Amino acid sequence: MLLKDPLRLREFLIDRIAAAVPMKTYANDAAFISPDGSAILIRIRGRNPVSDIEFSKRLTAAVTRVAEHENSDGFQIGCAGGYAIAATSATAIRADMISSVIGSCVSLQLLFILAYRRPVRSFLFAFTPVALGVLLGFGLYALLSRGLSRRYFSMDSRASAVNSMPMDP
Repeated sequence: MLLKDPLRLREFLIDRIAAAVPMKTYANDAAFISPDGSAILIRIRGRNPVSDIEFSKRLTAAVTRVAEHENSDGFQIGCAGGYAIAATSATAIRADMISSVIGSCVSLQLLFILAYRRPVRSFLFAFTPVALGVLLGFGLYALLSRGLSRRYFSMDSRASAVNSMPMDP
């Protein structure tokens, strides 16, 4: 069809398509190789969604392990994309949550030490029901939950943008 082009639209379309390429590649090839030939971008698709955190961690670790094993020339290797971001974010969020909870408990204990005559007994009296409630809540959630669903996020009108994210059904 492009060979029979009396209006020479082919020249116009080829320029437009070439301008739409997201990055300049080595020898303008379809492979994602940097213009100087020193870096390559390899796309790997997973079978599970990015929201499957354990799968994201396993896939990222496996890809990194294979890439480092095959890298005999000493190239710099890095993982990027949804799976790598999910795996890294999950680890960072978990560490942040742990440090936040520990920091809050220590801060509350310091407040009780400064504010009460018998700080340890007062702290235990006030904090024990809170700790048991949190542990019971997380325990029940872990036993009864199958993961987050879109219905959970759509209950809050402020999270309406989250409904467009791919999540577990």
